[in-house]
Amino acid sequence: MTPTPTDTVRLTPARLSLWMRTISSLLRTLPISRGKRRLARFLLARPPARENVQLTTRNGLHVVVPSLIEPISISLLATGSYEPQMLDVFREYLPVGGTFVDVGANIGLFAGEMSHQVGPMGHVIAIEASNRIFSHLLEMIALNHLENVRAILCAAHDRDEEAVSFWDAPVSSYGMGSLSKQFGASPVNVPARTLDGILAECQSPRVHVMKVDVEGFEAAVFRGASKLLAGPEKPVIAFEFNDWAEERAGFPVGEAQRILLDFGYRLRSLENWRPDTPTLSCPMIRGSDNLVATPS
Repeated sequence: MTPTPTDTVRLTPARLSLWMRTISSLLRTLPISRGKRRLARFLLARPPARENVQLTTRNGLHVVVPSLIEPISISLLATGSYEPQMLDVFREYLPVGGTFVDVGANIGLFAGEMSHQVGPMGHVIAIEASNRIFSHLLEMIALNHLENVRAILCAAHDRDEEAVSFWDAPVSSYGMGSLSKQFGASPVNVPARTLDGILAECQSPRVHVMKVDVEGFEAAVFRGASKLLAGPEKPVIAFEFNDWAEERAGFPVGEAQRILLDFGYRLRSLENWRPDTPTLSCPMIRGSDNLVATPS
């Protein structure tokens, strides 16, 4: 069944309550810190509406957040953006007219921002496995009238299957849906597809930048993208590493990094992503970080 747009509380700038506008204005004047996010969580403890709220980013992108108390939403409300360093990487490497692939697109924050980056002649492919979150992705596309974004409901994987088990996260943790059993939730079936197959269907001759955030299954995504990664024009890839999530997914910790190294990539932490900074000497196997992989 095709997901439908959510019933949304329209808290756009023109229609935000005085209470919400005051909080947002206050938070955005404060320096970014953990204390700022704690303050935001405290102030949002009893808002007039906490689910399916429309917010607007600093760059004017309209998104619908399933919950105001999830970290992504708090960052948007407090600063007007989410992971600005990641956006800097994308803007550095993604040309006008280029192609951006967002694997684990969630509500479409990065897909929407990069839609404007590539322009009307460019392409964005947004892949999301959660049926529930996919409806928010579709609403982001409709709210912003984005004609160059193609949304695909499936789990990017190392094989094609009609149905694999997927566990949604609670609405207060909407960014954490996974192919691993979690939260005591009941699984739902979602289709699984390889990224090579998706790109062939979309007739994408070249991918310039790709983001992968799939709760520990990044290795499966890369295994299903061997044609892309072995090609002469490899994309720049930003992806999440989390030791416990990768282990829970059944992969040796650091496997996603090893796959990219075998394809000739260089790895850097997002904190030191620029080409003149040192690369990682070996795969990370402890902790978590956002990593940037660039072709050698």
